[in-house]
Amino acid sequence: KGVNKIQEKYSILSNQRMSKLLLNSDDSLFTGGVLGLQLFVHEKPINPFPWQNNITNASITKIIKTADNHIVFSTENMGLGIICKDSIYTITKQNGLFSNSVTKICSSQPGLVWVVTAKGIDKLTYKIAGNKTLSYTIENYNWILDKDNQTINDILQSHDTLFLATDKGAYYHLLTQTPSAYVPDVYINTVSINDSSYSSDHLQQLSYKENRVRIRFVGLAFQAKGNIKYRYKLEDIDTVWQETNNTYIEYPYLSPGHYRFVVTAALPDGNWNTQQASVTFTIQQPYWKRWWFVVPAVFVSMLIIFMIVAYFINDFRKKHRLTNQKLALDKQVAELEHQALRLQMNPHFIFNAIYAIQGFYASGDTLLAKQYIAKLAGLVRMILQAGRSNTISLAEEIKILTNYLELFVLKYEGSLHYHFQLQENMETSAIQIPPMIIQPILENALLHGITALRGDAEIRIDFTVEGNILICKVADNGVGRKKSQLQKTGIEKTSLGLGITGKRLQLLYKELPAQPVMEIKDADPDAENTGTIVILRIPI
Repeated sequence: KGVNKIQEKYSILSNQRMSKLLLNSDDSLFTGGVLGLQLFVHEKPINPFPWQNNITNASITKIIKTADNHIVFSTENMGLGIICKDSIYTITKQNGLFSNSVTKICSSQPGLVWVVTAKGIDKLTYKIAGNKTLSYTIENYNWILDKDNQTINDILQSHDTLFLATDKGAYYHLLTQTPSAYVPDVYINTVSINDSSYSSDHLQQLSYKENRVRIRFVGLAFQAKGNIKYRYKLEDIDTVWQETNNTYIEYPYLSPGHYRFVVTAALPDGNWNTQQASVTFTIQQPYWKRWWFVVPAVFVSMLIIFMIVAYFINDFRKKHRLTNQKLALDKQVAELEHQALRLQMNPHFIFNAIYAIQGFYASGDTLLAKQYIAKLAGLVRMILQAGRSNTISLAEEIKILTNYLELFVLKYEGSLHYHFQLQENMETSAIQIPPMIIQPILENALLHGITALRGDAEIRIDFTVEGNILICKVADNGVGRKKSQLQKTGIEKTSLGLGITGKRLQLLYKELPAQPVMEIKDADPDAENTGTIVILRIPI
């Protein structure tokens, strides 16, 4: 019934168990409990929590607001939290508190918080700079307590007086009293490097092999009776203070660098001595890492690499030069052989032409002989002009072939017909080929295929381009290769023109390994009088 009455009379903010409250302003409220810290604005929870951190999820034991409007809260096992504007800071045992279990806190002036932990009383003095950096000092005040009266139930400060509520009553302490008489002095005795000992005042530069360091120190206080604790850190190695009851610390394998060892002492329940003992030493880099070794070593290494690279470059250039010389020599030899074959070609052609003129005169047809001689003279002039260079245009070659075929049209008195077929859009003036390379194919077709043919003779010359290859196809309707061979005897069986053409192509175009340079076949291998097809593949 009581709960129902409360529900009728009050509004519920949260169903979670709460143990601490702090009214931050007229419309905002901080609550704390076992589930952490919460903020309510206008009676509504702010979720997610603006200062989300691991410590805000810990069990809350106290929430206060300091004179400088900072929210400070304590936890059961995670130390102390400070909220300043949009930042949150955590102070724990690692930062100097006696314990992470904080039971009570109080603050009566800006930047000062009294902290009661499970192990005693700490005085936290802190400052938050404009760049949000937190600086602080922690002083232990257990020295004001009796050994039999260590349980603090509450703490309060008024001006220069600190009030304590304990299981054995209420007490006060004047803060003007200082614990200086209870702080032990600390000294560094010796520093051992490997197996040699040095005083801290005469520690020299250490070599990279002298990296096993042991530091002995001692704390002196009449009240201590030998019961003194120490905390130390090796700067740049230890990020937080380390505590020990031993009077020595050993670092077995230190890397090269500059070090500063700092140690201080305190009674078991007293403050740490602010006057620290320290020793500095430097372990030098090994010689192979020092600048006077590294710079020459890098220079020598680069010089060696440069010499090796230069050697290989010169060797490559030498081999490349020798290869180019060999290629040039091979090309020169091929050109000389080609010229020699071309010189053989001209007498061969002239011999066949004279043989034809002789036939005209033998038959008594002097008119045709004169016309033949006139056309022959023009053709020879064209051939001599083309023979001055290694290549001529396809247009010039076709013109020579046309004049050559016209001679045979006269010879066969109109019974020979020829036709040139060019691939569409072929630019014959831009295509370069060796001179007189196709003429022997026509000559072979005329003398060995069409001569034995009775009736009209026909020769078709087709030009096409595939990639960088000019394909010339010469087809006739002669008697075919088999019948032509049967009609020949002796030396006539050998075609000098075709042999010379084949050798010329092999010398000029050795880079055609897969395709035959010249292919000869019958139009229909199974029939007689099928005609012959000769295919030339000429790189362009």
